[in-house]
Amino acid sequence: MEGKRGERPVIVPEPASLSFDGRWLKFDGLSYGTERIFREFGIRKGRWKLRKEERGGQGVSVEEGVIRYWGKKEIAFATIIQLILQGHGYLPEVSVEERMDFEFRCFHLDIARGGVPTVDTAMGMIRWLFLLKYTHFSIYFEDLFPWRNYREIGNGRGRMKEGEFRRIFNYGRLMGIDVFPSLELLGHMEHILTLEKYSGLSELWWRGDDCLDLTNPEAKKLALGLLEDALSLSESKYVLVGGDETWSLGRGRSLDRLGQYRGPELYIEHYKSIIELVKRHGKEPILWGDMLTGMYLNPEGRMRWAEVVKSDLWNDVFIAHWDYTDGDKDHFSGKIDSIGHKDRQFACPGLSNWLTFYPDFDVALKNMENFFSAAKSSGLRGFIITAWGDGGSECLFSFLQPLLVAGSCLSEGGDWKEAWMALSGESKEILEARILLGEHSLSKRVRKIIQNPPGMLPHENGELAEWKRVRGKIARIELPEDLNFARLSLNLAIKVAEGRASENDFKEFSSKFEKLWLSERKAENLDRVVGNIWSSAGKCGLQNKLRRE
Repeated sequence: MEGKRGERPVIVPEPASLSFDGRWLKFDGLSYGTERIFREFGIRKGRWKLRKEERGGQGVSVEEGVIRYWGKKEIAFATIIQLILQGHGYLPEVSVEERMDFEFRCFHLDIARGGVPTVDTAMGMIRWLFLLKYTHFSIYFEDLFPWRNYREIGNGRGRMKEGEFRRIFNYGRLMGIDVFPSLELLGHMEHILTLEKYSGLSELWWRGDDCLDLTNPEAKKLALGLLEDALSLSESKYVLVGGDETWSLGRGRSLDRLGQYRGPELYIEHYKSIIELVKRHGKEPILWGDMLTGMYLNPEGRMRWAEVVKSDLWNDVFIAHWDYTDGDKDHFSGKIDSIGHKDRQFACPGLSNWLTFYPDFDVALKNMENFFSAAKSSGLRGFIITAWGDGGSECLFSFLQPLLVAGSCLSEGGDWKEAWMALSGESKEILEARILLGEHSLSKRVRKIIQNPPGMLPHENGELAEWKRVRGKIARIELPEDLNFARLSLNLAIKVAEGRASENDFKEFSSKFEKLWLSERKAENLDRVVGNIWSSAGKCGLQNKLRRE
């Protein structure tokens, strides 16, 4: 029976072809025995049949009472669910052909800097990634992996339990999303190396150094032991083995032992052992690529690391090439060329969600658009979109959802704004508020003003006037709870800048943040963020008092 006539459906990412003549058919649900994936999205039982066809390519067709699909099941099912969710009781009579440019499509989430998602939150992320046709979900653990042999590591910080990890991995497998661990096995190990038991294994002598002293056999033993522990638990084909920003390597205790700087040689030797262990487990290692070219070192440091570029180490790994800047396509193309190994290189943009309560949409969108364009022209096989938690992971996970839609569209095609509204059901007015709050002039500056360090007030260059303009444009929009908090943060920053913020303003801000945090994360590490908010309240109160005097 033919139903309504309506708007053209949106498919994310944009398909190679979509045939639609305007007819929407009455949909009452899928027949008994249909895959569990559909039940995860609340799709009820009904009379419609789901049929797999043996043919080449990737696609879906809908006709009265029958949905046919061919190619990869996960992509086809995601398309079908997108159509069902948009139809509200109807399905469009369509024929869809799809083609993906990137084989490996991954989202990488940092849980080590503050925000450890609950299992329900992680499963919700996996559903969203499935719907957007990502293939992988990488979790950055640092010290919070469910270690079997290192149970003292990560205690008190919300470390993931083995049962939680298995539930998340198995749910990913159900949804066609491969969940794999992202570890640190040389640098960025500060949460491990600050433990008394391991503090003597750091390269430098002061508390807080994050790099292992690779001339200490116990340090190498620790790295390989942590990796062995993770490999024995994870069932994924992939593991990200760190290797980024190891700037202090060779400059401390190892320098004393060796009598000369040998950072690059130590790096190569260490990662050859790491890669050998990964391969022995039948898995594929991924290594951050910044030390390959020394791209973030000064000229002298880059020269010293030049021999790393020549190592055959890179022939045995996938290289995660990260760059979170808003450079143009030529910038990214040049860096892709400098790394080389294009058949084993992943483009890794970032969502600019660190050191902020709300993502910098301007930088994140430009970063993804130009990086993906360069990656596609260079023939890279995939990408890893990163979300980091520097500063305490204050940015809510829910704020990342539209940017993940953008990542799908900017990498594979389509209008991300149209796609977000189609899949979320959100109005254009609310979407515009999201984008305004993510303007570069607001995003990370708002947090800095709320924290209120000296000299950060936005009175120069018309910043405050711009903030008030944005506040005025979104003042009367009814926003969802999380986005309303982002608006509240802007209001608080303006009050701080004008010397009008009170203790009650900070109390309201803290209370709303605590509620939103606990709705998606474990309680651990919330005290750090709340402590920073109340420290800001105290400083603000003191400054107001001094102004009055």
